[in-house]
Amino acid sequence: AIGVRVGMMTTSAGLVFMAGGDMKIRAYDQETGKVLWTAKLPGQSKGIPAIYEAGGKEYLVVNATSPPGGRASVAETESSAPRGYVAFELP
Repeated sequence: AIGVRVGMMTTSAGLVFMAGGDMKIRAYDQETGKVLWTAKLPGQSKGIPAIYEAGGKEYLVVNATSPPGGRASVAETESSAPRGYVAFELP
């Protein structure tokens, strides 16, 4: 069996981003572990957040494609439920 793949993304500014099965993404202070920011996601995240730069701005992209509630497949949930990849512009 393959387990859930989750991970953290760290930045040179000392932020650690982690998304998980609670449909939220959080930014932590690398030094203290304190939660600095939280945002709700439209689905569970199974994957590692990514950071990229475009047009001089940085973006955090998070997979939020898994259905809420830990169900085995997307087909078991309402097909119109919003899920997808979510991008956040970083300051």
